[in-house]
Amino acid sequence: MKKLCVSELLGGRILDRMLPLRRDEIGRSLQRTRNRAEAGEPMDVGGELIRVANNVISVMAMGERCSGGADEADWVRKLVAETAELTGKFNLSDYVWFCKRLDLQGFGKRLEDLRERFDSMMERIIEEHVEKKKKTTVVGGNGGEVKDLLDVLLDIKEDQDSEIKLTRENIKAFIWDIFAAGTESSAITTEWAMAELINHPEILNRARKEIDSVVGKSRLVQESDIPDLPYLQAIVKETMMLHPAAPLIMRESSRDCEIQGYKIPARTRLFVNVWAIGRDPNLDQPN
Repeated sequence: MKKLCVSELLGGRILDRMLPLRRDEIGRSLQRTRNRAEAGEPMDVGGELIRVANNVISVMAMGERCSGGADEADWVRKLVAETAELTGKFNLSDYVWFCKRLDLQGFGKRLEDLRERFDSMMERIIEEHVEKKKKTTVVGGNGGEVKDLLDVLLDIKEDQDSEIKLTRENIKAFIWDIFAAGTESSAITTEWAMAELINHPEILNRARKEIDSVVGKSRLVQESDIPDLPYLQAIVKETMMLHPAAPLIMRESSRDCEIQGYKIPARTRLFVNVWAIGRDPNLDQPN
């Protein structure tokens, strides 16, 4: 599944094909921002960034936007935010054995409601892909159209000789994993970068001067400009170090081992502090 994700969603060919989409989504976002500014209206920057990230990921994975109108965008944003909230909360059922079948904190009910809402959206999108495939088969060929990730997963599901055996539920879970994890992490990292630049105007001015010298003032920054913008790249790396999207990563040891004198039994849950890894304990500032 990881190989599929890399080859069919994050591969160079797919990223190049989706370049116009990303450019279009950023253009739409900037236009909405300009309209709000000209009207003197406030804007939820975090919500707008989630909308952009969500649209890019959903089109790459499923071939369509999931946040078209303002109401739909707000619905999707709440869905992603609630997923992130439930994922990060401490659940007694995961750690106290006699609570395993009890929903003392109400998380089970909320998770079921969340699953049903996402499931209804995915069912609609999957059926649209199935119907489109039937029509394409009848007329013959696909007109050279490149398949999205969902099309690839549905083909694998129908292929009896495939080494990967997928069910409809597997496909929904995989898409939701990409959908939820990619949307909020991308948006929050961008929001942190903007917040840090606002709080450090001297860095913002230096970044602006670099962009003006490389790109000029007559057009927007393009992805092809990034290799020529080392200071902007440094800002992104510093943001990801100071504000990692997932500051704690949980792993489980597969066997008994010893790390720096500490004995770690098999099946021990370990929490890795990503934020601390990027800092030198002998310094007050990040290295």
